[in-house]
Amino acid sequence: MSKRKPPANIEHYRLAKIEEYRLRKRRAGNFRWILMVLLLVACAAGGYSLSFSPFFAVEQIIISGNEQISSERLVALCGIEIGQNIFTVDTSLVEQWLFIEPWVRTAQVERYLPRSIKISITERNPVAVMATGYAFIQIDKSGLVLCRMRELDNLYLPIISGIEEIHSGILPGSSIEGKDIGVALTVLNNLPEQAFPAVKEIDVMDSQKIKLYTTGGIEVRVGGISDIAAKYLLADSIIYDAQLNGSISRIRYIDVSSTAKPVIY
Repeated sequence: MSKRKPPANIEHYRLAKIEEYRLRKRRAGNFRWILMVLLLVACAAGGYSLSFSPFFAVEQIIISGNEQISSERLVALCGIEIGQNIFTVDTSLVEQWLFIEPWVRTAQVERYLPRSIKISITERNPVAVMATGYAFIQIDKSGLVLCRMRELDNLYLPIISGIEEIHSGILPGSSIEGKDIGVALTVLNNLPEQAFPAVKEIDVMDSQKIKLYTTGGIEVRVGGISDIAAKYLLADSIIYDAQLNGSISRIRYIDVSSTAKPVIY
């Protein structure tokens, strides 16, 4: 069997093959670019169509997790309009708008295709009340003002007293700062949960002689801010025993500033 003879001009043959390969590669590359451009145009057209399609117009805004804040207030804050295209809603921006309301601790905004927006929030918890001269304010455990009130009817939260006068015009969303409020917040954040329905007032005028007043009118002297939980639980057990043996009405105050040597007067 005879072998195939190479072309007479082998170098010219090789160059022709290389040029042919490059040409095929350029054509394939050009074809891919055309396909990419067509795909981008199709995506742009599809996005434009979705942005104006009435099929994706917002029909309802679902609110969950709110107790203190009305759903109407949250809808007004979110800035979403019924009939707005769902794809034009900037969920991250809407979440930031909701934080205008001091009660909002966390917020999550989600699209539910084709026509619903869901807003899920968690609210801050009020832990105490303070007087400002013309009104009362509720604060959370960080000292953030949640709301203003003219009266305390049907509100069962401890009143913080002994703090330097707070500006009468302080608004919700403001933070109360200062040494005295820091002491009060430390007490609040360390009291056991069961204390809040029972404690009527927290007096922090002297940070080394803090006093709690129960809803039953008993003064509890806890001294400094250390071991607040243990001190309260000790006082609570003393009050419970006094209720059982009928001597509760004779107690003027309980001093638990030293848990090793509590004093009942």
